Amino acid sequence: MAEDKKDQTPATTTPTAAPVPTNATMKALKEEGKPFTFSGGGPNFPFAIYGEGFGATPGTVNIGGLNAEVTKWSDTVIKGTVPGGVKKGKTTVSVGGKSLDVTV
Repeated sequence: MAEDKKDQTPATTTPTAAPVPTNATMKALKEEGKPFTFSGGGPNFPFAIYGEGFGATPGTVNIGGLNAEVTKWSDTVIKGTVPGGVKKGKTTVSVGGKSLDVTV
């Protein structure tokens, strides 16, 4: 009896845009002592960092010890791609001398 060979292509995950934090969220971050908020997927997925005081001139975003490709930089928003060599799980994101422990 022949096996039914339906499309066995693995499902893919489409990354979604990170939500933009409200003023209340940014106030809460400051009260908690967090320098910024990070939203992103695993390796090779987009990320977004929201905060204040990043400056107008692009700098370096380090995720898990690797420099990330940055596609947008402003004083309050940084977007880019998580480096492919970053291991999934807990890691550290660093921007402008400030760090935050996150999970990718």
